Amino acid sequence: MAVPNTPAGNTFSYYTSAIAATADALHKSGAFVDIISKGTPTLDRLRNKGKISYQGGKQLAINLMYGLDTPVNSYSDLDPLTITRPDGMSEFFAKWAQYHFPVVISGHEMRTNSGKAQIADLLKARFRQGMNSANERLSNDMWDLEGLIATSEVVSSTGNGGKNIMSIPMLLSPSSGMDTGDTREYDLYGIDADLAYWHPQLQNGGGSLTARTYLAGLRALFLNCSKQGAGEPDLAIADYMAYANYIEALDTKMQYTSWDKADMGFRGVECMGAVMYPDRHVPDMDNCKDWDNTPVDGTVFFINSEHMGLGILSGADFKPETPQKPVDQDAIVTNHFFEGQLYVDHRSCHGIMHDIPAALS
Repeated sequence: MAVPNTPAGNTFSYYTSAIAATADALHKSGAFVDIISKGTPTLDRLRNKGKISYQGGKQLAINLMYGLDTPVNSYSDLDPLTITRPDGMSEFFAKWAQYHFPVVISGHEMRTNSGKAQIADLLKARFRQGMNSANERLSNDMWDLEGLIATSEVVSSTGNGGKNIMSIPMLLSPSSGMDTGDTREYDLYGIDADLAYWHPQLQNGGGSLTARTYLAGLRALFLNCSKQGAGEPDLAIADYMAYANYIEALDTKMQYTSWDKADMGFRGVECMGAVMYPDRHVPDMDNCKDWDNTPVDGTVFFINSEHMGLGILSGADFKPETPQKPVDQDAIVTNHFFEGQLYVDHRSCHGIMHDIPAALS
């Protein structure tokens, strides 16, 4: 007698074992990375280069550098040495942000796709759909202005009631407003945002730029970020408006570079040694408008990925759980869970160029 909700001669365990094996193989094959790299390059870059995998811990521990106070001095022969522990270093603990998506296959779909190859194809399609959705959600959240939109002061909570991942604009919130009249001061990790060593470098486009002044502004910002004792920015991430202006400013001098060796699913152009590429999720920082809220001015972020990354709790990188059958549904559900947090450990080596006009003059 056939087991209910399965093809004749098979059992529920046949499906769960086939689904579990396929889901695990997809995860180990790098399909997750492949999907992300074809979606948003910023998430891919920070997830891979700056990623830290933690074996445990209730919170993400971040070693911060916000000052250059180590006593360094010359001496001669047997002069007494200055042995003091400097300020400017601290440790901060950030809570993990948790995300989830399910892969659901109904009983009808199982019965009409009973072969192992059919099950694998169906699961691959659902997994890819789920990962595309997860990729888009993480990309939205990592550029979200939720915690920055206020009339007088930054709200220090992420979206969805504080459940979302920290965003890049929130991590790099300037110590003073752009041009909107608000202060937007945010003491990230409890460190005073007015400290020169704990706020990002800013470059104001002024709302009117020629090709020459635009390139000069980007160069100045790059050099300012490079003076902070942490190397040079390696990423210049622009919204579509600012990126189009950069391409126009380069004119015939443009040279495309491929990131094939790093398996990056995008191409970019160099800007003072940093790779500049467009990311549609970059917000309008000058007017505090998210990318999907009719931005007015362009923005470019200079990022040093050695000092910004994505911490991920070990075993929670959307790794598939054991397939389960809900009590009240004719289906098999495979849950995928993620626990991670975006962090910055050296704030002043990053920069923002804002108020970039829609077209160069």
